[in-house]
Amino acid sequence: MVCLIKKFAFIILLTLITFSCKEDQDNQIPQGRAENRKALGSSAEDLLSDDSYRSMTVEMVYSPAYRPTQQTLDAIHDLY
Repeated sequence: MVCLIKKFAFIILLTLITFSCKEDQDNQIPQGRAENRKALGSSAEDLLSDDSYRSMTVEMVYSPAYRPTQQTLDAIHDLY
């Protein structure tokens, strides 16, 4: 009898968890990400011209085992 109650409680809990999740109703693109959703060339023009943006920050992410050489880091730094 106890086993039957545990199974029933588990099924109810599983059902509640499954049906309590709902999808987002908002299908609009968040404003912060809209720039990269433009037509081909439009976002590139915004990024490469200085009309919209005055500077660009480049972050190097790497694992310690694959650290770029100092020469590579200096070359990237010299580009900006």
